[in-house]
Amino acid sequence: MTIIDNIELDQIIEDIDALLGFDQLKINVDKFGSKEEFYKAVCKKAEETAKSEPPSIRFRVNLACAKIYEKISHKKADKHFEFCLSLASTPEEKQDIFYEYANSLLNRNNIAKARKYIDVAISVCKRSCAKSYVVLAKILRKTGNLLEAQSILQKVLGSDIDSKEVIAEANNVLGIICFTIGLSDEAVKYFENALDGYPNYKKGKVLGNLGNAYLKRREFDKARQLFSERKDIAEYYGDHLGIIRSNLYIGMLDFKEKESKDALLCFKYALQYNQETVKSAMDEAAINLNLGVVYAELEQFEKAERFYLRSLDFYKNYPNLPELKQVEKNLKFLKIRKEVRAELTGKAGDFGFEEDKSYSAMLESYDKHIINEALNRADFNVSKAAKSLDLPTSTLRSKMDSLGINPSSKK
Repeated sequence: MTIIDNIELDQIIEDIDALLGFDQLKINVDKFGSKEEFYKAVCKKAEETAKSEPPSIRFRVNLACAKIYEKISHKKADKHFEFCLSLASTPEEKQDIFYEYANSLLNRNNIAKARKYIDVAISVCKRSCAKSYVVLAKILRKTGNLLEAQSILQKVLGSDIDSKEVIAEANNVLGIICFTIGLSDEAVKYFENALDGYPNYKKGKVLGNLGNAYLKRREFDKARQLFSERKDIAEYYGDHLGIIRSNLYIGMLDFKEKESKDALLCFKYALQYNQETVKSAMDEAAINLNLGVVYAELEQFEKAERFYLRSLDFYKNYPNLPELKQVEKNLKFLKIRKEVRAELTGKAGDFGFEEDKSYSAMLESYDKHIINEALNRADFNVSKAAKSLDLPTSTLRSKMDSLGINPSSKK
């Protein structure tokens, strides 16, 4: 008798989170060679057992199988989702299938279809719609409608919800929105609230988000601790995407701490691991963007441009994502730096330094010259200076800090 024979049909239906997380059933994956083999064996048993069951049970079994296959095969997941659509007869079943299918499509970045299905889930709702509204808010966030998403989530948290996980998800998405609009302290509060409601195997994504919030606040030790916890959870549960994102986050932290070579190692590992496992186009775009940033810092402009363009190929299809504007600005600034290097290499004396100085030193002197000129024109108003340089104010302030420029001392 195998471990699969000991799993009852109601466990597959009711305890699907336990099956996906391995935290309650204590599954020994080694007996199957991989988690994927275990998932397939569970679904096979479920489908065979459910054949003689009434439609309501077959609906629940196929919905469970769709959620399981979502981890390993979108094609097979879609097959089960579509079958559930043909079986759904009650409003509750219809809401469940459209909600789960919309959430799955959202995770794959199929925004238009996800929005269509979540609207149906809400329209047929005869009981609590909180979880569907959270998915709607996630869709709105991805399409750039942050304030609308924020309003929906605050209403969700203000309603009477008995699901800890729905509350956790609402807090997590609110944290992401606050982080996006620059409210790091608010983001930390929401992310910490989210940690209380998730089972252990789902806490990884919040730990990563919380780590990013601390990274934004330049609390590097706390950020590294959280990223390490994120990585440990991902490795324990065999979460491929979690492993990829953990290395991405740690690479970002290394870069912030001026460890560019360590950052490159993390990003390259994340890129290779993604190509060998989940093949997430969105994560590959994020990794390529960060590789471009590091190579630009290392003054390897050709490599930087190559990685920026790879990320642009993805982000140009999603005009509302903030990453598109970021990569476009980075490419624009990279072009300026390449032109400046070409010019300064031939005119080293114009900015007060010797011919044998490194390009990095030359560029630093040039940057100081350009920023000081912009500050003078803006009467030392940093926001106005940033606008004239076509830079975010936060970027200019960071650059000024690194160059030791204090506008208040110049007034």
